[in-house]
Amino acid sequence: MKVYKATGSGTITIETMEPPQDKSLVKVKISQIMLTHQDLNFFKGAVKTDYPHALGSIATGIVSDDRNEYGLKRGTKVIIDPYECEINDRLDLPSRVKTCGLERDGLLSDFVYLPIEKITPFPEDVQEEEAIFTVKIATAMETINSFRVSKGDYMVIIGGNSLCNILAQLAMYFQLIPIVVDNNEKYLKKMEANGIYYTINSTKEVPYEKVMELTGGRMAEHTVYEATSGAPSSFLFSLAKDGGDCTVVSENKFQRKMEADLNLISRKQLRVKGVSSGASEIDSAINILAQKIINFDDLIDSRYDLEDVKKAFLELEEAQGHTVLINLI
Repeated sequence: MKVYKATGSGTITIETMEPPQDKSLVKVKISQIMLTHQDLNFFKGAVKTDYPHALGSIATGIVSDDRNEYGLKRGTKVIIDPYECEINDRLDLPSRVKTCGLERDGLLSDFVYLPIEKITPFPEDVQEEEAIFTVKIATAMETINSFRVSKGDYMVIIGGNSLCNILAQLAMYFQLIPIVVDNNEKYLKKMEANGIYYTINSTKEVPYEKVMELTGGRMAEHTVYEATSGAPSSFLFSLAKDGGDCTVVSENKFQRKMEADLNLISRKQLRVKGVSSGASEIDSAINILAQKIINFDDLIDSRYDLEDVKKAFLELEEAQGHTVLINLI
């Protein structure tokens, strides 16, 4: 099988590897990869690791052989769970998560061999360009679960990319009131098209003043800062009410450093958390897909064939927040 790896110098190398001998694994043909900023960091060589490094943490695929023992037929389209959670004896601490393309082999290959528990057939009537968002849905669910929410709470989402769009739609589903802050008018228009009533363009309005107006002066019970948004991280705390919940979410474990006003955190008695995966919410995400709760129209910005992967990474670097797919079939 062919594995596509980053050399760390802005190029991709192809390695041919022997299939594993474990007969319990299911052979899956990779059909689509959604590039992440984590992939971009490895592609650029911005992460200290051994190169070449296998890329790809978000993918869909097609079962290559009949596997009657698992009830799988050749050609079945499947969602891939990229996470592996280590067992933790401490119930008060989160499990350590290993992710494909980071601590585990990446999914950017022609074929992968996976245990049956890591693949799920598409729910009925779910299209591939919906299923590819499963990991983002799971991360959004993990973010909402980081809060203590009540019906009618305000949630400020700082960022407008596809993850934030999904998060805002889920917030409405759980009867919260999302307010989205971003400087990209195109992303805000996508939010509005998906029923997000309150959006703030930070280049035209002062977010603090607008949130104060929308919330009747009380500010938001919950704030989310999407770490690739490029917005001032101070919004996370300044837009939260006293005693509010604040969460930094990122699918990229190699983020730039962010400054925080610890005095503001202390004075407002804020609870601050971080989310970097959706490992515990994959099953919930698939259920949400099946229920057709999320509208994915126009959330994909660009599609490239594998031979144009360098162009795809260039777009990902230059266009902050774009959602970029690689077609392998």
